[in-house]
Amino acid sequence: AASVFFDLWKVSTMSERINLMLVAEEALERDPTCFAPIASDLISLLGDKDVSRRGDTADLLGRTTLVEAIAPLEALRHDLNADVAEIAGEALEELKARLPS
Repeated sequence: AASVFFDLWKVSTMSERINLMLVAEEALERDPTCFAPIASDLISLLGDKDVSRRGDTADLLGRTTLVEAIAPLEALRHDLNADVAEIAGEALEELKARLPS
């Protein structure tokens, strides 16, 4: 199911991603590790040419517990697009808050 989600996410429009985010939130509530199989695929989209996809992917990663997303989100805080950089910073804080201490 995770790979199907990624296939939809990588080609989605901004409005489609709103609905996909709702699905993602429900999936993560049921299984916080559900996106682990596609972690590297999602992280790769942080470099997408589509500004909204970069920001939305950062937001999605912030809702996970994928520790491998920490360094890429830290790097994205320096994105040329100020909105993406801000979203990355917020996502990073959210992700770190979800991790066990």
